Amino acid sequence: MVKKEYWFYIIFFLIFAAISYQKFALVKSINYNQDEIDYVGNSLLLSEYKLNLSPQKWSLPWAYDQPHLYHYLVGLFISQPTLESLGFNQRYPGHQQYMVSWNTKYFGNYFGTTDQRYQLITKARYLSFSIYIICFILISAISHISYRKTGLFFSILLFYFNKHIDSTLITAVSDGLLILFILLSLLGWLVHFNLKRSSIPKQIFFQSIVAGLAISTKLNGAILLIILNIIVLYNYKNNLRYLIHANAIPFLIFAILNPYIWLNPISNTLKMFDYRVATNINSSLYFQSNSPPNNYLYDKIFYNAERLFNIDYPSILSTLFTFAVIIISIIIIKQKNSRHAVNNNLLLISVIWIAIPLIYISVYWERYFVPPQLGLYFTTLGLLSRYNQLKHETTKSSHIL
Repeated sequence: MVKKEYWFYIIFFLIFAAISYQKFALVKSINYNQDEIDYVGNSLLLSEYKLNLSPQKWSLPWAYDQPHLYHYLVGLFISQPTLESLGFNQRYPGHQQYMVSWNTKYFGNYFGTTDQRYQLITKARYLSFSIYIICFILISAISHISYRKTGLFFSILLFYFNKHIDSTLITAVSDGLLILFILLSLLGWLVHFNLKRSSIPKQIFFQSIVAGLAISTKLNGAILLIILNIIVLYNYKNNLRYLIHANAIPFLIFAILNPYIWLNPISNTLKMFDYRVATNINSSLYFQSNSPPNNYLYDKIFYNAERLFNIDYPSILSTLFTFAVIIISIIIIKQKNSRHAVNNNLLLISVIWIAIPLIYISVYWERYFVPPQLGLYFTTLGLLSRYNQLKHETTKSSHIL
């Protein structure tokens, strides 16, 4: 006989499975986009990494535009000879884009075509979809730690209604893998503080590995390195050894997975970030009608915050809600109540997820808004949980009196 309290979790699992089955159809219905060409083509780098470790082979922009962990994973799913036979080994001189004859006039929903190039992208999307489902398993786990059954209820709502997250995480780009590492890091911290600060060195080691893998997926995975240093300073500021480990291990992993930086690790790493910053600036100039104003930082933050509820429909309510949530969270975080360590660190990490992207987002593309949207979700969940805890404590105190 199943206990009554388990029925909620059984029903949750069945609903989650049903939504997953429904979402699987999106693999072949979301329109293809130009970025997927490059991500699939760059999976050729797996064979170059294994067979030719000469750093000179990684000297062109396509080698340092972004790190390559996602490319390596896609390379495990896609035949390298097939890619070469379809022209994926030819690039425009000095540029990262491939010289394959894609008819951009009709670029969009090609899932019914027999063209092998589209079939390769679909195959890569199966990997992305698996990552996407793992992401929502992690979101559900974090929500449950934060707000128990109510948190699971909210995670199901997010899973079902998140069209913008769907179109980002299910396509054959690296953003889904980055989000997975970001969520894994948050879950690790919450479990750590929920277990009354279990082995600190092991947690720092775990978080350092996750941060290294995140940066090796996309350069803006450096947000995990920032979070790691802030959490260490916030909770263990007197331990220099933790700070050294928190920075050395991620850089070591990043170096191992990116042969481009082997000849000159520091200089070439800085060049990767400089190239990415320059690319973002050029994108914002090219897509001016789809970019925030660059006159003042507060204008950029304001316009980005307007789009956190819905990228296509900016709203002042989104800005007001976002700033209210951030301000209340900061007030709570500053109290540093040890009885609420899980909630404090959830709010701290989620506020960083919101704040940093609002500063650096330079083009209104959906994938850039996923981290701050998830940050807003977890911050709101954390505040609701904190309110419920305070209400419970107040009731308990009144009963004692």
